[in-house]
Amino acid sequence: TCIPRIRLYNARLEIEKKNVFGVITMPRPQGGNRERREKTDKFQTFNRPKIKVAKTTASGEIFIDYKDTESLKKMVSGNGKILSRKRTGATAMEQRMLAKAVKRARYMALLPYVTLMS
Repeated sequence: TCIPRIRLYNARLEIEKKNVFGVITMPRPQGGNRERREKTDKFQTFNRPKIKVAKTTASGEIFIDYKDTESLKKMVSGNGKILSRKRTGATAMEQRMLAKAVKRARYMALLPYVTLMS
């Protein structure tokens, strides 16, 4: 037995019906022909290939060499900040090793702490 009741739904009158279990169900609005806007990118995308800095030894240990400044420079931003895991594509362990290697290279004056704007 269906008991129809009138209810205001989506700025027009619709009829809601109780189903067999006594739960009120309402018809979905028919808005299939509505014009949709294309999604715009809110943030800048960085689709560069991920650079691997971590090396493995013959015994299988992973390490990052602080003396390899060419690869460490790729992991540092233009201002001298260490890039995030999202940008570098490193695992959590590799990112910790990377941070330690960059800090060691800075301390040994192999990498600058900051870059000067000229």
